[in-house]
Amino acid sequence: MQGMIMFVRNELKKNSQYNYPECMVNAVAEIFLKVEENRRIAVRTEDDCIFCYSPDNGEVFGEVRNPNYTNPKRGFIDIKQEKDRLYSEIKGFAELPDDVLYNHNRCDEYMLLTIDEMIEELGRMNKSLGARGQIKLNDCDIRSTEIKGNKYYRVTFHHENAYTRTPSRVEAVFGHFVHGFTYIFKADAFNANKDRILACVEHNETELGKNTILDFEGVAYDKKKKKKKKGKKGRKVARKHKEEDV
Repeated sequence: MQGMIMFVRNELKKNSQYNYPECMVNAVAEIFLKVEENRRIAVRTEDDCIFCYSPDNGEVFGEVRNPNYTNPKRGFIDIKQEKDRLYSEIKGFAELPDDVLYNHNRCDEYMLLTIDEMIEELGRMNKSLGARGQIKLNDCDIRSTEIKGNKYYRVTFHHENAYTRTPSRVEAVFGHFVHGFTYIFKADAFNANKDRILACVEHNETELGKNTILDFEGVAYDKKKKKKKKGKKGRKVARKHKEEDV
């Protein structure tokens, strides 16, 4: 472990302009040690966080946040921990009359909405954007999943010039490293109100449709092949960053 900590510390000093606290170095080292030896790891460094992911298929390995900026309840995204947490929340959600489950990006708590409240939420997002337009939804960011025999839709809304640049903890559980707010809809509620939802957003079609995976840079991957599309890029996140393959 000490050897990996030293390696990460040296790499961050060489390749990043930021001076991270030692707790972040230790957390990144833990993520590196959990990844299989034959897999490549890339890191994206920002002042408030470090992202660890696969440069080959965009799979998320983990995220470490700078406690000097946000002080979240959970300092980084531990995939197993997040999965256990999410599935526990969904178990209760399935038994309730509410239509939507989501993770609040600021307080990091799961909350519930009805469809009407969800529509109002989208309206508030659009109002906060003002002249910058509507909140966006790519066709590939509508994903279905079945948990404990129940079908749900994971819908991730985003906008490159808004606070939705925060990573989606929910999508990280499913191996997608994307920015945005992910809402989990019960299937019947989503299908019955899909047109109402799409009317509130800028709905974009991607080259591969539902088989597209867009990473946090907007690079497109074919979900079936798990390979980067050569010469094809989707939306790009406006925020500048440094990225190194280590």
